[in-house]
Amino acid sequence: METTLEDTKAVRGRRGWRVARRIVQLTIAVLGIFLAWRMVESLSPEDLLRRIREARHDLVGGATLLLVLRWYLWQARWQLSLIRSGHRTTLLRRASALMASVFINHVALRFFGGVLRGRYLAGGRAAAFPRQYGIVLFDQLMHQLATTVFTWLAIAYVFFRLGWNPLGVVALATLAILLAVVPAAVGPDGGLRRLASRLGDRARDSGRFTRLADQGREIPIVFARLLRSLPHVTRAAVLTWLYIGANVVAQWLLFRAIGAEIPLLTVAAVVGIGSVIGTLSGLPGGLGPMEAALISGYALLGIDRFDAVAGTLLYRGLHYILVLTLGLPSLLYVELGLERSRAPEHEVNSRAQIEP
Repeated sequence: METTLEDTKAVRGRRGWRVARRIVQLTIAVLGIFLAWRMVESLSPEDLLRRIREARHDLVGGATLLLVLRWYLWQARWQLSLIRSGHRTTLLRRASALMASVFINHVALRFFGGVLRGRYLAGGRAAAFPRQYGIVLFDQLMHQLATTVFTWLAIAYVFFRLGWNPLGVVALATLAILLAVVPAAVGPDGGLRRLASRLGDRARDSGRFTRLADQGREIPIVFARLLRSLPHVTRAAVLTWLYIGANVVAQWLLFRAIGAEIPLLTVAAVVGIGSVIGTLSGLPGGLGPMEAALISGYALLGIDRFDAVAGTLLYRGLHYILVLTLGLPSLLYVELGLERSRAPEHEVNSRAQIEP
């Protein structure tokens, strides 16, 4: 196959975009880690640990349940899409597939959780991957739309709290424009539909997907089918907002557990902005930049820095403990399951080669 000049320019353009994105992510990561260290270094580690150890166990337990519940809500969103697509999986498979991909995204420097979720949901079956990956793409869309709206609301709230009312109005106007664009993007002739179609065409020929499936055209079909149902989109959106709410209330309960009375709206705004900064950093789990963003956000809104640091460390520490304790066993479970599913196929292929 001949390589055209346009193809070469496209490859160079994508490579340049990746390099620029990595530079931005690295810059955010370095600044975040530096700010996190500056926020914590002047505080007594012994006092912080004592404050965390003395946290009320009942409130910490409630926050832990909410942090686990958010992942249950996430897999429930999958289940709705699976049912609409005429396919069901067990709760164990959905939960283990989700937690395995969450664990990998917290230890790997590259984010590829979507492909892994599709692969794990499909149980390694190539024929099932397109359907599952179409569901995962829809799920990611719903998640990104909700977090985008939440983030702009949080930004507007912070501006109004600081008395920067014109900037708050600009943030709300930006959100209104985004909300006006979304229906056009997901409509019958919207850009997302066209994007899904192009994805399906590329999946048919892309080595990244053909190793997993030979029916790439099914991906945009599943994606578009899920988008066409307004009741389904509404239910998925509700579950997404419940997921966000579980995160916010968990952080709020942990502040109360250490004796810090912080308004729920303040917690919601800081968590919303901090989560986005952590994601943009490109570091596994946003470690460093997200903590710096949370602590800085609370301090900016008038929260005592010691309370901000103690509450953030408790929240993020509990998050990582859950990712490790739930994610690592899930990863082992799904990978062993994939190995078992490959064994019969390998035996069949071996017999086919031996038989005349």
